[in-house]
Amino acid sequence: MLDSPLLKDAWYLPSREEIETWKWIGTSKWDNWDDYVYHNPLGFSFEIINDVFLETLVEHIKNSISWMLNDRKQEINIIEVWAGSWRLSNFLRWRLTSFEQRVINIIATDDLSWEEAAFNPYFHIKRHYPVEVMNYEDAMDLDPDIVIASWMPKDEDWTREFRRRTTVKEYILIWNKYDCWNDETWSNKTIKKDRFEIRKTQVDWHMCFRDHPGNYGNSFTTSFIRR
Repeated sequence: MLDSPLLKDAWYLPSREEIETWKWIGTSKWDNWDDYVYHNPLGFSFEIINDVFLETLVEHIKNSISWMLNDRKQEINIIEVWAGSWRLSNFLRWRLTSFEQRVINIIATDDLSWEEAAFNPYFHIKRHYPVEVMNYEDAMDLDPDIVIASWMPKDEDWTREFRRRTTVKEYILIWNKYDCWNDETWSNKTIKKDRFEIRKTQVDWHMCFRDHPGNYGNSFTTSFIRR
């Protein structure tokens, strides 16, 4: 397993089965999960990207583009904020350079504050791809149609800024109920006042650092649509 792309290739998209079944010789599935999540030489990820998760997220985005955005709009901007290693945006770009004769621009942004954060020496997050260095507020100046925020920091709410920008037709949160957002993120009164509504997604096979073998799916993907 030392040569496995799971541990060596940041460009490699693993299947969920690979993540579930890889192991060192003579070790338990619990040890293997701990090594993959917390001691992976490629670095730590809050959300562990696998093929099923990515493909179902791509399908959700395609559906959004099909019914939500004006047919005359030929160029779609998808902005990821707090992109971290930028693996998610990188994999999305592989599959969404164009769709229905539209150009899809996927732009990863991050203020890189996590590089100096107290938690990073413990988690060992690594940035494998370049990002546009800016905070989430400045990222909104890029006129996004869709915003993606994966594991927005705990006790913070950036969504008010997403809703305030008139170009934003949808924002997508990938999250965990213990480690992300604050109460304002889910305030139905505020969300409705800003003319958005919450919608469940069919994004499947979430894996996150809060999971363990036999107990996956402690993270979620939720869509917020402009009405």
